[in-house]
Amino acid sequence: MKSQTKIKIVGSFVLLVLVCVSLTSQAKSKPPADNGPLFVKQSDNPAFQPYAQTATQAFANGEDTTFTFDVPLGKRLVIELFTAAVIVSPGSGTIGQIDLNGGSPNGGSTHYYTVQSRVSFGGNEQLTLTQPLRLYANGGVGTVSITVFCNTINNTGATVSISGYLVDLP
Repeated sequence: MKSQTKIKIVGSFVLLVLVCVSLTSQAKSKPPADNGPLFVKQSDNPAFQPYAQTATQAFANGEDTTFTFDVPLGKRLVIELFTAAVIVSPGSGTIGQIDLNGGSPNGGSTHYYTVQSRVSFGGNEQLTLTQPLRLYANGGVGTVSITVFCNTINNTGATVSISGYLVDLP
């Protein structure tokens, strides 16, 4: 009788272990609950909409020039790349600023840049800058304002570009 009791106890224990192993393996192989799509990288997210703008302006009477870019209402622009090309008289220097959401005196932010890479261009010089960055601008008219300042009056013009993506705001 003792031997049958031992067999029943050992059998019950083995059965319990098998049930536990089976339940554990089922739980591991079960896919996670569907909480929406799983994105492998941010660019796969449909909420991110590509954004790229380029503008060219001549300098009026040697004055500084300002470019403005609108961001749709209900969106936030994430700027990831800024480029500038400025044609100036030889020896001129160029700096600039990027104002977001009205600039720093108006509750936004202001960021400065220097255009330094220099190459001869038809009797003038072309200064260029390509700058990866991460800046944020909320929706509105003229939300992004880029100004190019030159230290001489015999300047030709400038081209600026921004690229990144728009994100829907809640």
